[in-house]
Amino acid sequence: MNLCYAIADRIHRYREQHAKCQNQIRRSDHDCYWKWQYDTSPAYFDKFFDLSIKLPQARVIDVGCGLGGRTCYLAGLGAHSVVGVDINHSEVAQANALRQRLSNADTVTKVQFKTVDELAASEVNEQFDVALLVDSLEHVIDPTAILNQTYKLLKPGGVCYFSTWGWYHHQASHVGSIIPVPFATVFFSDKQILDAVRKVVDQHYYQPSMWDSDPPSLRWQNIDSLHDRPGEYLNKFTIGGFRKAMAASDFCDGELKAEGFSTASHPILAWFNFLSRVPIVQEVFHSAVFGRLVKNPSNASGAHTSSQLPQPLRKVG
Repeated sequence: MNLCYAIADRIHRYREQHAKCQNQIRRSDHDCYWKWQYDTSPAYFDKFFDLSIKLPQARVIDVGCGLGGRTCYLAGLGAHSVVGVDINHSEVAQANALRQRLSNADTVTKVQFKTVDELAASEVNEQFDVALLVDSLEHVIDPTAILNQTYKLLKPGGVCYFSTWGWYHHQASHVGSIIPVPFATVFFSDKQILDAVRKVVDQHYYQPSMWDSDPPSLRWQNIDSLHDRPGEYLNKFTIGGFRKAMAASDFCDGELKAEGFSTASHPILAWFNFLSRVPIVQEVFHSAVFGRLVKNPSNASGAHTSSQLPQPLRKVG
């Protein structure tokens, strides 16, 4: 018997019986997801170190922008301009359409969205003051390579900010709406989780999202590893792995912090937020991971010399 499925099934049926089996509205369509991104951005971006200080009049690039709700929010914080870039052509098209929702016409003109190919063709190296990778580093095969590509886009002295999750985060499998089992990646194998997913999406209580196939189980066929999660590759990096990726990058200095839980959303867990500052334990106990990297003001080429190796990453929080 698949214990992962048994627990997930019991949770879903409990929620159904207690009228709590409500579809997450943000998952229903692109418009709702964009609105969720935009509305949650103020509290989220407050956690990005000194980002709010760097934004005014900055030229910003948002790498892995998706539908662009967070990108559009950044444009309203005083940035000179904001470019959102993503590998997904259809989402870039949607993002360009959805930015028209912004009520301030001046803010709309500050934002543009491009595919990775369009960005590469526009020769924008060393044009940006600030770069962001929001919840995207866990979805790339080589985080260091992506950081180095971002490095090239920044002006000397530019700053890169990112947010992500470690692999032992309570929702690291990215199937939390299907398998609502906290820390599934700690207790269950990929096979157990994926087998449970295929069973849950075929149950009457499962409410499909905009990303699902028809039937929902179709897109999960022949998937044997969470590395190959359909639509969202997962690299399974731990916090320690992201720290090593930062140290191996071309940036001259950086800091990383594991964020605890908010008292509003998780009042009980918040009492134990000191655990997010404890090595090893923080791999499991964190709500998110935030990084800040600085490009050497005197080294525009992006190559390290023997005297310009990355400084040891500072541990914050």
